[in-house]
Amino acid sequence: MRIHKIHIRNFRGIRDFETEFRRSGALFYGPNGAGKSSVLQSIEFLLTGCVRDLEGSGTGRQDPEKHIRHRGVDPSESWVTATFLDGGEEIKIKRTVGNSDQLEIVSDHSTLPSKLKTQQTAMRLSQNRLSRDEVLDFVTTSPGSRGDALNEILRVQNTEDKRKAFAKAVSDQKSQIDSLQDDLKKQRDDFYDALEDTVSNKTDNQVMVDADSDALEVINTLRSEYEVSSLSELDEKEFTAGITKPTSYSRTHPLDRGDLRSEFEVLEEWFSWEGEMALADRQKLRDKLEEFEQNSELRRDVRAQNLLEQGEELLTEFEPDCPLCLYTWDDATELRERIEKRQDSASHAEELRGEIDDLRDEQLERIKEVQNAANTLIKVFEDEDPESYPQPIAQWTRELGTIEAELREYRKQLEAGDVLEVPFPSLGREELTAKLLTADLEEAVVEMKAQWESEQEGNEGMSSYRVLAVAYDRFSRYSEIQEDIKKAEEVLSTLETVNNEFRTARQRHYDRTLEKIRERFEEIYCDLHTDEEVKDFSADLKSTDHGVKFRTSFRDSDTHRPNLVYSEGHQDSMGLALFLAMCEVVGGEELEFLLLDDVVTSIDAAHRSAIANLLGNDIGGDFQLIMTTHDKVWARRLRTTKYIQNTIHFADCKFQAGVHHSEDIANPWGMIDYYLDRNEITAAAAWGRKTAEWFCSKGCEQFGAELPYGNRENLGLQDYFDGIVGELEFLLERGDVDDETIFGESELSDTDEMVGNLRRLKNEHIWGLNENIHYNEEFEASYSPDDLREDIAVFDQLYNVLHCPNCNNWRQHGRDGVYCSCGTIWKT
Repeated sequence: MRIHKIHIRNFRGIRDFETEFRRSGALFYGPNGAGKSSVLQSIEFLLTGCVRDLEGSGTGRQDPEKHIRHRGVDPSESWVTATFLDGGEEIKIKRTVGNSDQLEIVSDHSTLPSKLKTQQTAMRLSQNRLSRDEVLDFVTTSPGSRGDALNEILRVQNTEDKRKAFAKAVSDQKSQIDSLQDDLKKQRDDFYDALEDTVSNKTDNQVMVDADSDALEVINTLRSEYEVSSLSELDEKEFTAGITKPTSYSRTHPLDRGDLRSEFEVLEEWFSWEGEMALADRQKLRDKLEEFEQNSELRRDVRAQNLLEQGEELLTEFEPDCPLCLYTWDDATELRERIEKRQDSASHAEELRGEIDDLRDEQLERIKEVQNAANTLIKVFEDEDPESYPQPIAQWTRELGTIEAELREYRKQLEAGDVLEVPFPSLGREELTAKLLTADLEEAVVEMKAQWESEQEGNEGMSSYRVLAVAYDRFSRYSEIQEDIKKAEEVLSTLETVNNEFRTARQRHYDRTLEKIRERFEEIYCDLHTDEEVKDFSADLKSTDHGVKFRTSFRDSDTHRPNLVYSEGHQDSMGLALFLAMCEVVGGEELEFLLLDDVVTSIDAAHRSAIANLLGNDIGGDFQLIMTTHDKVWARRLRTTKYIQNTIHFADCKFQAGVHHSEDIANPWGMIDYYLDRNEITAAAAWGRKTAEWFCSKGCEQFGAELPYGNRENLGLQDYFDGIVGELEFLLERGDVDDETIFGESELSDTDEMVGNLRRLKNEHIWGLNENIHYNEEFEASYSPDDLREDIAVFDQLYNVLHCPNCNNWRQHGRDGVYCSCGTIWKT
């Protein structure tokens, strides 16, 4: 499932670009800003609906669509289409910026083939795209960040999500149990108070109920008044079991609880003065923060102090890693000293923050107290049928729920918001008063308080039967929560078991995969460097508590962070090798193509041949490579390889016209004609010479021509020309044709004669290229485009021998003769 054709319209800097890829891919080269990366981004957009370079950290809050489409163009006119080949089957898809969530299937397919869905997933997980920035990220990033990146590339993001889900489930379950424990204490206290308060009032003796055994003793004492049997356990049966219900008995009201006195006092004080005090503190906080508006350094330091304080607390747990970025420090003491020094430098900000914290704490204390009171009353009315009571219980509950939600949000902003922001910053004093001090709630509090007082008056002469009934009602709630806690703890135990087993299995799989990647990485990296450079080289790639650690050897038995001991060029090659190793180990045969965006910027000429050989002669056989580079020498080196045949030059990019390009493998003369048509002799001559040198070097490689001994980087047109022409002369001299060859006698003879004249013609015309490569006023005035065309035509003749115009492939020499995909040209 490889990309066959692509058509890009009004995408980024590209106005209209259409090309056909070969099975092995394409190389886009040209200067910075010419639009090369936009081609790769268009493929990403087509498959995923987004461009990751335009999203995430550092991109601000801009709408990505604004930067994906060409400026001034309607989103519906910005789109990408591509045709994918799977064997002989074509699948064409399209995505429009104006409707980026929808992928349109243009060809006659009802659904996307599974292979294409696999490529979508790979692109979404960044498994098959590598950019210049990411090359170094793989090598120099912190373990935590590298772990996140590897989780995506290793296709364990699914399992990583499950791991996090299990961990969250365990954490949530623990939080639920903690919450139930708080409720249990509240209900237990209510149960004990129901016995302690009412019995003390009845007997004028102080009764203490601090445990279930105390409660059971009091209950049996009350039951003895009715001459019924004692209970051996609290949950044996109802506390009134065996006792005849008095004819005057009526069920208890939800507010029939003496312990609610403090809740009503809190709410009354909120409306009397506490609420106004909280709002006054908020205004003081706002006034204090205005001092920072004109001082950006103070504002920054106050924020930093909060972070530094937390970081210092976490140092012991994380050392030698920074708790913020997880960067591993060689000396943990230095990290601690830096944090302490940073804190000292912002001491003035700390004093100011202390004043701010005091104001926030005062508000928080008041808000929490009122919120807890509202929550308690809400729970009092839970599970009650409002129609069973004459009082407006539904309205009371609604008003309590409203204020609880407002206070919860206010508290959230106080506790988790920006230390230099006030809660509800957009609201004025009157608007906030209307939210937190509503007349409807104040009226409801008055009504509830009156009902509560009425219930307490009725309890003064409460019978023992009613005491038992009220106590049993509260014990039932207490028992229910006990049972809920028991079930929750059983669930927690199961979750912890599943979580531990899952983590163990995941870790085994993760470690095995990392080991395979490490082994393949070492092989690739060693192939890219000389024996001396990689003598005793080894790498360490393994998971840690905070991510994935990557270390390499460096002329000793220890391992080091690569950026501390290796040059940027070596780090580049490490990043590329690590990425390719992951693609092979994880992607295997499922990954069809790789997008490589300018990934060898810092690699020197001495190592580029090895990398070109790796990509163009090895990796290119397994993956369709779609690459970009701004380096002409690197592009030329890549074009000499087996699989990188389709090269497209992006000369420049204009806002209105878009990208100017030429596809210069089958027609390298496109750029030459472009400049000749504009009478730009110097540019055309430069392109003519570069083109001649390029295909002569390619011919030498295809035909195995002998070249002068030494560094290939120092060879030039003369060396390559002499090498390939000499080899062709030798092969033509031995040439033979028959019914199986494409050439006949006349064609072989004509080719032999033409090649025999090439040295003379080259010597006659090469000066035209050389003299015009650099601006020459004398030649500029007298040399015409037609003159230069005649000079370049000499090399065009040689090109047509080396490159087949029919199959668009390079010819080469084998055991039987000179051949291409069309067949044998002539035998030798």
